[in-house]
Amino acid sequence: MGHNRILGTLAKLGLEPGMFGAAKNLSKKHYSVSELFFKSKHPSTKDYIAFARELESPFFESLAAYLYEHDKGPGYVQSILDIPLMDAREIHAELTYLR
Repeated sequence: MGHNRILGTLAKLGLEPGMFGAAKNLSKKHYSVSELFFKSKHPSTKDYIAFARELESPFFESLAAYLYEHDKGPGYVQSILDIPLMDAREIHAELTYLR
């Protein structure tokens, strides 16, 4: 989509083009959720799952049980979480390590 077309669409929606630059600058000044909870933009898989457990979320325990009971691999994790395969492999390994 061309720049002029984008500007025209923004005008039709009643939005100012400068809003996007302001939003981008605002996001640079604040921490991401990962940085707030983990003090890192990229927490380890182990820390990520442990944090979910601290919040008493049953998601990863349920997923681990399902993976074990149905012999599902990393591809299944990738599919349901819509994440890259490398990340899915790490989550799968973490969840199936103790089983």
